[in-house]
Amino acid sequence: MTTSLYIAPASGRTYPLDVPRWCSDDRKPLLITPQPGISRDDIDRTCRSQWRYRASLPLDVARPISMGEGCTPLVQREWGAHRPCFKLEWFHPTSSFKDRGTTVMLSVLRQRASMRCWRTARATAVHRCPRTGPRAACG
Repeated sequence: MTTSLYIAPASGRTYPLDVPRWCSDDRKPLLITPQPGISRDDIDRTCRSQWRYRASLPLDVARPISMGEGCTPLVQREWGAHRPCFKLEWFHPTSSFKDRGTTVMLSVLRQRASMRCWRTARATAVHRCPRTGPRAACG
């Protein structure tokens, strides 16, 4: 796994990923340094969720939380002279593509045992995902 860091885009200053941060020292948003990507061999074909791609994450997640997200159906339809594939995001359990980010966030917070952050994130998940948030967040 490559060494990944938080990076403040405006200043270029970096911070280690193993220390939870919400912003730079200048109170600006952070990104994560570019990742190398994954190959087909890195995809876990035994996992039927977004977690099959966990090798692309900049940190290990031992016990991922899932709300059944991933495996979004693609449907090919005519559109003028073309036949594009459309992703049917509303087939997610909570009808939102945001489920992917929510489950990664909750999984990392649970793993880090950041209980104050965990409660805030859990409340966000409950608010964002009223049907599955409490079940997923308590996973």
